[in-house]
Amino acid sequence: MRLISQNGKLDIPYSNSVFIETEDNVSDRYTVSVCVSKLNLNFTLKEFAVYTTKDRLDLAMALLRERYEQKDKKYFQFPKDEEMCI
Repeated sequence: MRLISQNGKLDIPYSNSVFIETEDNVSDRYTVSVCVSKLNLNFTLKEFAVYTTKDRLDLAMALLRERYEQKDKKYFQFPKDEEMCI
């Protein structure tokens, strides 16, 4: 399965990814970043999605897990913050 960032600019394989959730208390941003491993064991941290609430971030991660469990799982694009209905 391929992972596509919220803005559509990043596209990486799910199998090479580690997800990191962070919270910025100053700007009220909740971020999903992906740590991408390369063949030479170097790691790169890429910001994939930003949400205005923790609930929206949690919902996006739940949607990702749900998509991964489906049989026809070609790609998952992180939804935009304004598309998240809580």
